[in-house]
Amino acid sequence: KEVEWSSLNNRLKLIAALLRQHVMLAPVFKFLEETVSPLVQYTSVSFGGDGAVLVTAETVSYEEMARQVVALRADQARVSKVDVSSFNFDQAKQIVIFNLNISLKPEVWHYGQF
Repeated sequence: KEVEWSSLNNRLKLIAALLRQHVMLAPVFKFLEETVSPLVQYTSVSFGGDGAVLVTAETVSYEEMARQVVALRADQARVSKVDVSSFNFDQAKQIVIFNLNISLKPEVWHYGQF
């Protein structure tokens, strides 16, 4: 029995190590949910290389866009860099549409890190 438990324990450790190395999207979506301002709506999310999350968003003003960027940059535990790649004011809808390039730290992409 002790040999069986030892073997099972070794297999569980191996599985845990593999999961820690596995890239996961769930923690990234959790991060986006936790950090979005109530006045900002993400309309599109895609993933680039090197831990980049590309987000298209809309909000009520340039001030709210700036607040969103400041909030993301303040999360230094998970965020390496945030850039606004483009923005414009949609006259018809009376909203600001903008694109963010959010570089996340590698730990955010892995199981059980955050």
